[in-house]
Amino acid sequence: MSDTTWSVKIPEELKEQVAKLLEESGLTGKDFMKQLVSLYQLEKTKQRIPEIAEDINELNILLNRINTIYVNMAERFENITKAKEEEYRETLKAKDELIQELQQAISTIKKELDNLKAEKENIDNLKKLLVVKEEEISKLKESIKNIEYEKEKALFEKERELTQQFQEKYQILLIELQNKIVGNNQANA
Repeated sequence: MSDTTWSVKIPEELKEQVAKLLEESGLTGKDFMKQLVSLYQLEKTKQRIPEIAEDINELNILLNRINTIYVNMAERFENITKAKEEEYRETLKAKDELIQELQQAISTIKKELDNLKAEKENIDNLKKLLVVKEEEISKLKESIKNIEYEKEKALFEKERELTQQFQEKYQILLIELQNKIVGNNQANA
């Protein structure tokens, strides 16, 4: 069946309500309309066949529970993400402070070099220390880059995995719901 466009004149307030519901649902317009029609048909079926109304109500309770589980899972993922971001900020802050400390140490070493030019042995030792500190700073900067890259990669992978899991479970539940409705309709027919 090919898709077609359909339009209806409605009050502005109703249009805004539908747009808000569509946005909140996260569905495409087509999928949103399918869900809306499905809910309407479900209510009509309950009115036509009151004997299955309790079964449909129980099914709705189960579906609401499933939705609650997914919302909780999303909130948990969000909390984990926030905790990881906070941990990253703390690590980055500590590394920034360490870099500042190292930069201050380098500055101090440079001042000491100017004051100790007469002592060649001390100058050589301070130069070696300066090189070591610069290497540490370079390693820390590289480490920060690696941490940022790994965090972004992990977040992307986790988001992709959760999205895929959600879509698969949603499709399974939708098929089970449709099968149950069809089964109930056939059993009642």
